[in-house]
Amino acid sequence: MRFVVPLTGSRGDAQPVFAICRELRARGHDVVLVVAPEWLEMAEKLELSAKEMYPDIAVELSSPEAKEALASGNALRILLTNIKLLRNTVGSALERVTELAESPELASADAIVTTSLTEEIGQAIAEAKGIPLVALHPYPNRVNSKFPSMFASKMRLPGWGNKLSWVLFNLFRHIAFNLLFVTKLRRRLGLKPAWFATIAQRVRRLGAVEVQIYEPELVPGIVEEWHGKPRPFTGYPKFDESARVALGEWGGPVDEVVSWIGEGEATFFFGFGSTPMPTHTNASVVEAVSQVCQRLGVRALVNFGHGDLPEVPTGLEASVRVVGPIAHDRVFPYCAGAVIGGGVGTTTEALWAGLPTLICGVSYDQPAWGVQVQKMGVGTAMRSVDITADSLTEAIQVLRDPEVVRKAAEVGAVLRQKEASTARAAAAIEDAVLQAKAR
Repeated sequence: MRFVVPLTGSRGDAQPVFAICRELRARGHDVVLVVAPEWLEMAEKLELSAKEMYPDIAVELSSPEAKEALASGNALRILLTNIKLLRNTVGSALERVTELAESPELASADAIVTTSLTEEIGQAIAEAKGIPLVALHPYPNRVNSKFPSMFASKMRLPGWGNKLSWVLFNLFRHIAFNLLFVTKLRRRLGLKPAWFATIAQRVRRLGAVEVQIYEPELVPGIVEEWHGKPRPFTGYPKFDESARVALGEWGGPVDEVVSWIGEGEATFFFGFGSTPMPTHTNASVVEAVSQVCQRLGVRALVNFGHGDLPEVPTGLEASVRVVGPIAHDRVFPYCAGAVIGGGVGTTTEALWAGLPTLICGVSYDQPAWGVQVQKMGVGTAMRSVDITADSLTEAIQVLRDPEVVRKAAEVGAVLRQKEASTARAAAAIEDAVLQAKAR
């Protein structure tokens, strides 16, 4: 079969999809990725076919206006700012999506596979061309009582509150994206405007399967709530060793870091994702972490996925090490705890390793994973804007609490019993397409 996969977002959004695409290719399928320019190099290294379509999201997110919105932590402001910034690229995006819809790759495609960020595009093309659609959701992305929308991602709400947050978010998303993009796209594709049907309703009308590519153990009760719905739970897809080697994330420097971790006292991992933090520089983060190490007698591995790597304060070279992009799942098993931004991938990898976890979320689904970590008793959470030496010191003491350590280890043991999540996700996609073709 041939799959066309529109993809955009941060590394946390892209990595599980790349893992699934590699698995589909290994099963003998043809996969064509349609990506933002920052993912062309990764696709090439992984020997996956890719075409450029989307604007570079990293450029947009690093703008002063975007940083101010992210620093506010206000979900509505962030969404409105993103819409304003993306307005500049609507024209070119429409042209490229139209080209995709008329491309030879799509003409011979057996299915379109979308993510949460590309559902509007994938659904419209699938409807116009009569092609099966499969959606990949890295977190609960439909109305439910267990996990809030980004409108309430910082809140610990009762079930009805979570459901209401999704109703409001879906309404806003529908109105905003219809006005900005979807109506124009649908007209170009020969479809009527979808004034009253949300993206969830349009996906459901196509009979699409929504593959849940996260660990359901991190959202207790979600499997039972969605029982009987076309939403198979596969677990979080991971890169295998060959992918890590291809990306330069295996052996060599990673082995040196693992060796360094083993040379001293308990080491805590500090890493906040692939996009710049809105209110902190890399240097200010290293300064705050260094103070924590001095106060608590711990060590720190500080990871940055962007920008320059700051120097460690004099005299702390044995306690603090700063590294660039690194495979989390290679170093987490040797750490005593994880301080992270809270994307689903890093959160899953930290808990898979059984690490007590502090999530310093900015927005989107990050704060919601922080709430989940607190509910499960395996860590704590704070806003990224609140990161200081004092707040980190207090949080690390929570992570060292014996009860938190015990619960985190128990969750890790459960997650590690589940293997082949990438294979399960690929199989779910295959099954969904075969079922669609049989209808």
